[in-house]
Amino acid sequence: MQIGYRNDAIIRESALDFLKRYHPKDTIPVPIEEIVEFDLKLDIIPVPGLKRNHGIDGALSQDFSQIYVDDYTLENIPKRHRFTLAHEVGHFVLHKTDIENGEIETFEDWLDYVKAISGLGDWFETQAHIFAGYVLMPSHHFESEFDRFLPEIEKLIQSAKIGGIERSGYIEAATSAMASRLSKVFDVSESAVKVMISRQRLDNKIP
Repeated sequence: MQIGYRNDAIIRESALDFLKRYHPKDTIPVPIEEIVEFDLKLDIIPVPGLKRNHGIDGALSQDFSQIYVDDYTLENIPKRHRFTLAHEVGHFVLHKTDIENGEIETFEDWLDYVKAISGLGDWFETQAHIFAGYVLMPSHHFESEFDRFLPEIEKLIQSAKIGGIERSGYIEAATSAMASRLSKVFDVSESAVKVMISRQRLDNKIP
């Protein structure tokens, strides 16, 4: 299956359009589960062993009425569950036409199909990941919150500089400290925050 090319700017705009339509209150953290269930009218279906047996955290049903999620992740890793939902919404928004062209009959066939097109580096997954990031961490809120915490990080950096540590020696720790703070604000994992910091090149603001 060929997935049309969409650059970062196009995906970000799609995510912002999605939020304007389904989350006009523009609050954070974004209530992605409520949007999925009450606005998109998609049922969230826990599947025992989805990750363990099939190697995926979630899957959008072929008829676009359900999102299958790993039951363990749903119950025990809420931040990952939120990202999974946003990721599958990314497929719903960006790839609905592409998915509709598949010829799948059974649930197992569908899982095999999803796994087949979910290889590392595949645009299908990459685009949905980027979309999920911008939905859960809207760029305007993200930069604003980054700037709000920056003075705290600068204090930590000052201590490192006094100790004679160069930027290359403290930048990773400074980024992790920022990610720890932003993770709580947006209710996403620290690793997702680090990706967004890099994507928006906000690490350049860290002195």
